Amino acid sequence: MRLRANSLTTVNIVFAGFLVFVPSAQAGGASQAPAEKSNVVERGSADLEGSRALEKHREPTPPILLSAEETARRLATAYPGALTHIGDGQLRWRDGAVMHVAPRVSGPSVSSRRPGWLKSAAAWLQADDLRAIFRDPYPIFEDQGEDRQANQNAVSPITGNSRPPSGDPGRSRPARFFTKLYGDCRRGDVIPHLVEVPWLPAKFGKRSKVRVTQLHGVAKRVAAISAALEQLPARFDRFLTPLGGGYACRVIAGTGRVSAHGLGIAIDIAVAPADYWRWAAKGRSDLPTYRNKIPPEIVKVFEAHGFIWGGRWRHFDTMHFEYRPELLLPPTRGR
Repeated sequence: MRLRANSLTTVNIVFAGFLVFVPSAQAGGASQAPAEKSNVVERGSADLEGSRALEKHREPTPPILLSAEETARRLATAYPGALTHIGDGQLRWRDGAVMHVAPRVSGPSVSSRRPGWLKSAAAWLQADDLRAIFRDPYPIFEDQGEDRQANQNAVSPITGNSRPPSGDPGRSRPARFFTKLYGDCRRGDVIPHLVEVPWLPAKFGKRSKVRVTQLHGVAKRVAAISAALEQLPARFDRFLTPLGGGYACRVIAGTGRVSAHGLGIAIDIAVAPADYWRWAAKGRSDLPTYRNKIPPEIVKVFEAHGFIWGGRWRHFDTMHFEYRPELLLPPTRGR
């Protein structure tokens, strides 16, 4: 289903489990969630990424709880033009606003207690605590050993499966942080910062474009990714076009959380060769066997420019890439 605004009002449409907002300022080339993906999602839990379905799939490895100080340091390092670390688990934004990493509560210090979101996948996805972002470490650094394919998080070859990732790094996106970074698309904050970036134009023509935000260098990185992917042989083309989508203002049903696409920081590459855990589950409640056909050469290009890959999630979404530089920083010993 494709939607195009033709009035000065914002149209709210519930489509296949997503609440989609279509502001009038969107260009005719605005991308939407692939219909195939949305339709299958609707057959699963009404909460989509949220509570019920994920509550049944607890993580197999112990989650990580970074200190508030280390969390603030990593975020300030990843987004240097937006905020600075001022100590005591606090961040100062460019406009002078101060944000605490952990929620401010009465009683014992929040940093001295184990938060509830460490115990529940559903609570983790809803958590307002910025430490939740780093609960599951992104495995790119584990993949750089000599025996890369032996690692449980190794990217599978062009065809076939690999052993499943051990977590869902990057699926936690605390709204108070990411809305401050990119704006709330429901209020029209994101649209003024959107640009159309040519997508492999030498291969796919001048009309091939993807719409993303230009804030924090996202559009520049997408342009660099496009240029790098154009250097790959023609056998990779079927994974890269037609694009599944870029910016699309939608809220994940049952959660109230804006999708990464609604922030203008996500790209879905070609849908046809992709694997998605809800498609594989076919309405069942159990987590299906991990599947992937996306070549590692493509994944490496995105990750080199600060984008994480949904194929590194237990709840895999192999067409999905999103800009999350904080998860790609080299690990530190102190937590």
